[in-house]
Formats: sequence, C-alpha cells, structure tokens
Amino acid sequence: MEKINLNLLAKSNPELTIRQHTDDVIECAKILSDNYKMDKKIRELLFKSCEYHDYGKFNEEFQNRIKNGGKFNDEKELPHNFLSIFFIDKNDFDNEEEYYIVCYSVLYHHSFRNESVNDLVLDKKTLKNSLLECVEHFNVKRRDFKKIEAVRNINKTILVKGLLNRCDYAASAGNIVEINNNFLLSKIDGMLNEWKEVNENAKWNNMQEFCMENADKNLMITAATGMGKTEGSLLWLGDNKGFYVLPLRSAINSIFLRVVNDILKGEEIENRVALLHSDNLGFIAIQEEKSLSEIDLKTYKSKSKQFAMPITISTPDQLFDFVFKTDNYEMKLATLANSKVIIDEIQAYDATMLSYLIKGIHDIMELGGKIAIFTATLPPFVKELLMKDCNNNTYDFTIGEFNPDSVRHNLKTLNEELNVDRIVKKANENYLEKKSNKILVICNTVKKAQEVFDSLKESIQNEEIEIKMLHSKFIKKDRTKLEKEIGQDGKTEVSKNVIWVATQIVEASLDIDFDYLYTELSDLNGLFQRLGRCNRKGRKNTNDTNCFVFTEIFENIINRSGDKGFIDGTLYDLSKEAINGWDGSISEKQKVDLINTFFTMDKLKKSNYMKIYRSSEMNLYEMDVNELSSEEKAKKFRNIISYTIIPTDVYNSQKDYIDELLQKIKSIKVNNQNDWKEYQKCIDVINELTVDVGLYDMGCFSSEVVETEFDLTQYQKIYVLKCNYDAVRGYSRVSRDESNSSLEDDYGVFI
Repeated sequence: MEKINLNLLAKSNPELTIRQHTDDVIECAKILSDNYKMDKKIRELLFKSCEYHDYGKFNEEFQNRIKNGGKFNDEKELPHNFLSIFFIDKNDFDNEEEYYIVCYSVLYHHSFRNESVNDLVLDKKTLKNSLLECVEHFNVKRRDFKKIEAVRNINKTILVKGLLNRCDYAASAGNIVEINNNFLLSKIDGMLNEWKEVNENAKWNNMQEFCMENADKNLMITAATGMGKTEGSLLWLGDNKGFYVLPLRSAINSIFLRVVNDILKGEEIENRVALLHSDNLGFIAIQEEKSLSEIDLKTYKSKSKQFAMPITISTPDQLFDFVFKTDNYEMKLATLANSKVIIDEIQAYDATMLSYLIKGIHDIMELGGKIAIFTATLPPFVKELLMKDCNNNTYDFTIGEFNPDSVRHNLKTLNEELNVDRIVKKANENYLEKKSNKILVICNTVKKAQEVFDSLKESIQNEEIEIKMLHSKFIKKDRTKLEKEIGQDGKTEVSKNVIWVATQIVEASLDIDFDYLYTELSDLNGLFQRLGRCNRKGRKNTNDTNCFVFTEIFENIINRSGDKGFIDGTLYDLSKEAINGWDGSISEKQKVDLINTFFTMDKLKKSNYMKIYRSSEMNLYEMDVNELSSEEKAKKFRNIISYTIIPTDVYNSQKDYIDELLQKIKSIKVNNQNDWKEYQKCIDVINELTVDVGLYDMGCFSSEVVETEFDLTQYQKIYVLKCNYDAVRGYSRVSRDESNSSLEDDYGVFI
C-alpha cells in the first residue's frame, strides 16, 4: 500500500490540492489561536483536526467527480469526512479521549446526507475497504465509532469542531478567518475628546467607569435610560472580539448607525463592524453614507456570516439558535466562547425566548466566553434565572446598579381603557397655550393603534396638529420613512404640534424624546421602557403630569392559561397592583424598587410565565445534537410563523416593475461584485414593498385572500394578499370577524 497522495485535488474552483487547502486551513487556525489566546491543548487538537479533515478526498470517485462534474453516487463513493478518520493515528495522542475528539471533529465537519454514520459502518464496509485498500490507513473499529459519538457534548469537542468549521469555511471561501479588534478603545476615547471640546468637564460617569474597571468579569448592569449604557457596554468590550445583541431590528439598525457614524466615524466599516439580521444587506444598501454605500456587499456578507468581523451587532436568532444543536451549531458556540457578548434589554423577551437566551448565556460562560447584560430594569426573577439553572449550576456575575433618584416623569394611573378624549383635550390645551405639544401614544396591538389613530383624526380638526402612526404592519419602504420622521420629531430640541400613535416597537433603543406619553399597560418592564420615550433627557418640567397609564386592556391579549395572549397574566396583574392609584412624581429609583418588590421569583414561581420558561428550559437541556431540523429550529426561535406579503394594491401599482425585476434576478449571472450588487439591489427593491403577517392573516391560503405568489429567491416566497393598505394606516384585513377577534387577531402584531 502506498502513502496517501496529498497532491490530489481538494477544490476545483480555483484548483487546490489537498495539501494546499489543508495548509490554508491550518493558517486560519494559527490566526484564531493568536487572536483568541487559545488553550495549548485546544490549539493542538484543532491543528490535528485541520490536518486530517480532508484526507478522505484522495479517493478515486471523489477525484473523478471534482474533475469531470457529476453528483455524489452513494453506490460508489463514501463521504470524504468519513474516510478521513481512517488516517488519524490513535498513538499520536496523549489519551484516547483526545483521539476521539479529533475523530468527531473531522467526521462531522460536514453533515451527512440521508445516511447516518452507523449506516456507513454497518452497510458500507465492503465499499469502505475497497476505497481504502490502495493506501496506508489505520483501523477504526465499531466500538471506536461508539466512543467517537460519546464525546460529542464535551466542551473540548465543541470548541475544536466549531473552530475547525470556522477555519475550513474561511479557507474555502478565500476569506480571512478573523480580523483583529485593535481600534475600539482609541475610537471611544476620540469621541470623549470631542465632547470635551464642547464641555471641558466631560468624562465617563460612574456606570461607565465601573464597566472599564470590571472589563474582565461577567456583568449585570442596571442603569436608567440616558445614562450611556451603549458607551458603557463598548468600554467593557474594549479591544476584544464582541457581539452586541438586541431584540428588535429597528434597535439593531439604530445602534449600528451610532457605532458606524459616532464612534468609528465611517472608517473601514467593511472590516470592523457587522450587521446581522434577516434584512441586513437591504438596510445597508439603502444608506447614503459613503462608508456604507461603497461596501463590497458580497464579501461583507461572507465575512459577517462567518463571524470574521471584530464587532457584530445582531438579533438573537442569528446567534443563539446554537442552543438547538442543529448542524454545525458548534461554530457559533465556539466563536461566542472566545468573545465578549453584550445583551441589551434582556427583559424584553417572552418566557420561551428568554429560556433560549439564558441557556445560550450559560453555555457561552461554561466554555469561557464573557457576558455583560445591560438594561434599565432587571426583575429579580430574571436575575435568579441568570445566576442558577434548572440543574442548580451557578453562574457568577458582578452586579452594578446605577439608578439615580432623579425625576423625569410625573405619572397618573387611570383604571380605564385608553381614552382618546383625554389626548384630544391635552393636545388642544397645549396648542392654545403655545406649549411644546409632542404627544406619544403607545398601544399594545396594531389593531388598537389604528383605532386610536382613526379616532384622533376624526376628533382633532386643527390642521396644525399633525397625527402620525408607526407600527410593524407597514411595508418596509413606508416603515423606514416613518422611523426617520419619528426620529426627527422626537429630537429633544424640536418643539412642535404632533401626535404619534405607535406600538411596542418604539420601546427599545429609539432615541426619541416626547413631551407627553399616553400608554396602555402591558407590564412594569414595558411600561418603564415606554416612559423612557418621554422627557428622555430629563430637561423638561415635571410639575404637571406628563405620563398617563391606562390599566384596562383587551382581555384576549392577556395570557392566563397558556393557549392565547402575549401579555402574561401574572405579570400584568402584579404590574397593575404596583402602580394602582399612582398620581405624582416617580423617580428612577422608585421604578427599580417597584420591579424589585413585585417581580420576584416568589410571586412568579406558580405563574404561567414560569411554567412556560421551565418547560422550555428542560427541553433544551434534554436536547441532543441534530434532534431538530433547521426548519424546526427557525420556527421555534421565531416563536410564531410569519409570511412575507405584498398588499394587492401595492402589487398592482408596481406589477410591471416587479415582473421586470424578477426577470432580471433570474437572468443575472453573478460573476463579479457589480453583478452581485445589481442582483442584491433587485431583491432589495422588491423586499421594500413587503410586510410580514401571521398565519391567521393568510385565510388558510384560499384564493379569496391570496391572489398569487412567487419565489423571490431560492429561500424566500412572497404572497400577494388581498387586504387594506395605505402608507398612513398600514396593513389591515379586508374583513374581520369581530366576534372571533382574539389571539389570532392580535398576536405578534405589537412588535
């Protein structure tokens, strides 16, 4: 038998030998090792995995296929990752476990098609022997395969396999595997120096100093809105690889632009900060800043998805889906385990999503990653869940609480439904008294927001008082325009006559500052986030009431039994009790005291919220590798099923243009950057006309509701839906069965 010939091909476009590709992968491993200050043993096992991962490509069937084309024939060929482990020498390891870790990493660095490894071992023995008979190799017995499977959940395996995936993907794409963060602290210092030019006494506050002093620890920070949590979190991150996680795309986009423009000054963005959410490239493509408009989007996408960027700003579904242990989940977990992860507004998630996030936080901490949680309010029960899991494992956090006794809000609780007459009266009074008259109304659902908007339009005859609306059911083009408008109207220095009716989407990270707030109650966390959109900077007079809270809400959106509603019944009842009868000033410290008094584990342990959380948590701990499909994972993480639609009126008005774009998408051959930009632009233009709706909106996909459908890409289907739509009110159904207007009618439309 001959030695394996590593000068055979591993890649065809461009042509690379097994040796050349292996060397490229090892070079990537060296870069990761240097950047991550990698443990010596992990480094050793990673390098061995890189060396052997593609040896199985030597076989004649693979060589014929890569040279001449054709499909994988499982009658003649075995997966190369399966064959590769027969070249790993068990005697080259300090112990058996390390040998099995490398074998597992090599064996599963690609997923298998329809067969399992056990099928290959039992049914393909003759084929395996025939493919290996011409080269020197080592025997791997059946019991060895059982031992290989047995190491799949240990930490070393997760790290080695995950980092092997990173190295292999980067080398195969011709990308750099990791870009070093050597700029963030100097850029933040530069921003502080700019502030000092305006105010020579400008300096970091106590919270921000605390973040710098404890940069080597896991943090749990509560700080009032306006205290500079974003700057504090980035000071904690420092010159390290980091991920910044927020719940909403609008919040993600806002933070991304702040980092790009205010901190990095638009410099080298394509190699410094990644934006990760489902419409990231579309968002970047419409930006006018030169630093973003000139980005090579194809390369940027690849580097972002492979986590090569120093800083990544992301929604949780792009990162924390590793908790479901689907194909190659180890790559995300191993990367996060070598990073610092910032979690903003953790209180914004429902019970199921919170369980996913906290399980992911614990996994990252166990493997050595650092976590910092930043929020205006952190309920004691969430704090307890973060510090101890269902198996009584404990997790250490350094806690910092920064809640000044300052007063920004004068609160009045009203035990009634949201009252439009009160809003009309206040708007007219302010107008006559020539006061700044910026009023924000926040409803729990889109349907309620539209009803309030219609009533205000009917009741206010004064054309000098503008009435506008923002919620999640606008097509993307219109929503982007409205978000810019509310951002302009909401600037502290702007004084005008305007009423904005909105939903929960304005709660997180939108830097808006209104004079008055009228809001429905959801729970204390949501309420205090909403209060932060009024007198945000604390510069306005609080002698009179500026925040009105209406505690009576639509009963069907309250979840009391687990089968409907998105506002937990126990959290709602406790919140209502906490603020009952409040009429006067409320300080930042008092807000935190209410959270700490009413949202304890003792008060919530029998709630439906905790039942859902514990059930989901146990499912995650019992879940095994590849137990779920990728589709099941996506469905679980997003929690509700949504469909992308174009309203009929929008579609009909743009039909010829849409058809032209679809034809162009089919015809473009992506050979270079310009082709790719044109291809992406066509997709983005059509996506700008879409909005996501729920299953109930689809009318069982009947032709009475769904007019037509088409595939925008291989992975995205778009439906044309018969519905009411305009750029002022947004989407609503053609007809509603008011008697059956319950969960299906409202669920999901508040975000």
